[in-house]
Amino acid sequence: MEQMIMQAMQLGVAAAVLPLVVAIYFFAVWDSRRDGSASAEDTQIGAKVAVHVFALIGIILAAQGAYSILDFILGKMKGGADSTMIKRGIGNIIVGGGVFFACWQMLLPRTNWKQHEKVTRLTLGILAAASGVVAITTFAGFVSNLIASVPWPYNHSNLALTLVFGGIGFFSLMRLGAMSGWVAPAPRAPGGYPPQGGGYDPNQQYGQQQGGYPPQGGYPPAGGAPPQGGGYPPQGGMPPGGGYPPQGGGGLPPPAGGGY
Repeated sequence: MEQMIMQAMQLGVAAAVLPLVVAIYFFAVWDSRRDGSASAEDTQIGAKVAVHVFALIGIILAAQGAYSILDFILGKMKGGADSTMIKRGIGNIIVGGGVFFACWQMLLPRTNWKQHEKVTRLTLGILAAASGVVAITTFAGFVSNLIASVPWPYNHSNLALTLVFGGIGFFSLMRLGAMSGWVAPAPRAPGGYPPQGGGYDPNQQYGQQQGGYPPQGGYPPAGGAPPQGGGYPPQGGMPPGGGYPPQGGGGLPPPAGGGY
């Protein structure tokens, strides 16, 4: 079964080469001819399309190799697995990785792909979409087989495909988003959203809240002025009619000569 899946993937890669070239080249040329396009002066569209398609084929071949190795590991968990899958996987990783490395490090630096990223973004979009379709469909098959109690030797290949192409699709989509100017969502405030319609403001100083602290009739007002109608003695002598100090007993006697 694993060999049939590998052959189908290789045939799919070979059959997708020409449509990929046509699709990427068509959209890149169409965009360069629009009024006010940033790629209007791009004269290397054809060369970049060829290099990106070669790199895309290298990625898919390396993914096939990773799938073979992972499928062998998952197959060994329950039952047996053919060890030739390891050798095939290593061969595909070497060839696919070598093609991708040559395109990325030797061919693309000769082009203006950093100044005009349209071809790169189209390639990443195709890779993300195709990998996502493979990952979603194989994961659906894996879950359906689990529910139907399909034996593990007939189901672990779906899990291997899901993990490999799901990872490629996720990485491609994140890379495309970074190139397209994705913005990370704003983090939520600690403790959730603030209450609506008022509440305690931690930035407001104590004693400055409207209608709040300090309570009326409690702490003395600023400046040290005594409250009206009693409390501290008035300045300028003894108050008339008693008061402080009390008359007629207790306390210190008044000094000689009268007065307070």
